[in-house]
Amino acid sequence: MYERKDQLVVQAKEVVSTAYEAFGDTSDAFYKQLEDAAQMLVLSEGRIAAQAAEWGLRFEGVSDLNSVAGSFAGLFFSKPGSLKPFLVLTFKGTSLCLSSSCAHSTEHR
Repeated sequence: MYERKDQLVVQAKEVVSTAYEAFGDTSDAFYKQLEDAAQMLVLSEGRIAAQAAEWGLRFEGVSDLNSVAGSFAGLFFSKPGSLKPFLVLTFKGTSLCLSSSCAHSTEHR
């Protein structure tokens, strides 16, 4: 279920970083690259969104939990106009080899 394509997330970050260095954050060229990166993020969650749609839900990724790829948070929610609207916040953790990112994301600040 939590099959996000992390490589697309990494590429999106690289696109934004490169655009920021090349154009700053106020130019039309930067915003075009930002839109491209946003589309990469949507594509990275395509499998999750497709499964949510089969259940009659929508999905939206909301946080990378201080890591570019690996753990993340997302929302599953009912479609507009639902007779019984709801929202569920979910978290996808990491493998043992990435457990430090999970520990970091749960620290109290």
